[in-house]
Amino acid sequence: MGREIILISAFCNTEEKIEILRKNILKIKNEGFDVAIISPINLPQDIVEKCDYTFFTKENPILDWPVHAMYNWKEIIIKGENFKFWQTYPDYGWSGLNHVKRLGEIFINYPYETYAFIIYDSILTENDFESIRKSHEGIVYPSKRGKEVWKVGLHLMIFNKDMLKRVIDKITLPAYLSYKDFDAFAFLHIHIVIPLQLEIAKEPIEDEVFYYEDVDILNHSIDENIKYFVSSPDEFVEEVRILFYEFNEPFDVILKVNEQEFLHTITEIDTISTELLKSEITSLILCYNGITHDLTEKLKSIKNSVITKL
Repeated sequence: MGREIILISAFCNTEEKIEILRKNILKIKNEGFDVAIISPINLPQDIVEKCDYTFFTKENPILDWPVHAMYNWKEIIIKGENFKFWQTYPDYGWSGLNHVKRLGEIFINYPYETYAFIIYDSILTENDFESIRKSHEGIVYPSKRGKEVWKVGLHLMIFNKDMLKRVIDKITLPAYLSYKDFDAFAFLHIHIVIPLQLEIAKEPIEDEVFYYEDVDILNHSIDENIKYFVSSPDEFVEEVRILFYEFNEPFDVILKVNEQEFLHTITEIDTISTELLKSEITSLILCYNGITHDLTEKLKSIKNSVITKL
């Protein structure tokens, strides 16, 4: 048992993610570090055997609206008036923080001097490994995804035993939920890094898997030439509408709602209404340009998507 241990938070539900995890573990072991991993999904036996400690847990607390969620939005002009359309999506941040807490609670009782926390796909360099070998009271690295950089993130954090105890004591669900407009990185910065006066590294850590880059989450269309947004307003008593916000030329669309059909011609950015509340809709289908898109399950699965006038 060495002085340092690298603690990995994993959620590897694809072969791509498993292969990245496998590669990272091999790199870490070649650097001479002990490795522990926590995962809510079973992992291949060769990965288990490469790690010094492996913990499987059924606990995978993914928060969603209305408890705590993330959301994306856009502003748009419809017939000369300003509107905003936005959609919530699950907040995976607490799950990552909870993994840090659980691993910290376990390994603070082991005779290590340095505890480095990473995500399964964190891209670590030789400089990062040297940093782990140094004596840090506590240092947190910025996170980078694409062109966006956060002041701090969960991609690499290094603590000694005393600081680890203080950090895991501050990671609680009530504390996290008290920051209504914060994601996990902002919570880490405001609730933990600043109060505990942790050092912030200069160079950010990137991760290898990032699916949301250049993806329009608000686009519910299956047609690459036409973008539209389906309002699914759980929070508001208003009819479900479909906003067509990006297309190349005018087109006709048939809206089928509960077996009734309505023909619309879309010539500019505009919305069409189902004239029904979400709870009243049993079937929602769009037909245009030879494409049929059954939106019934999509409507049910979206927690909250809304079009509001500014």
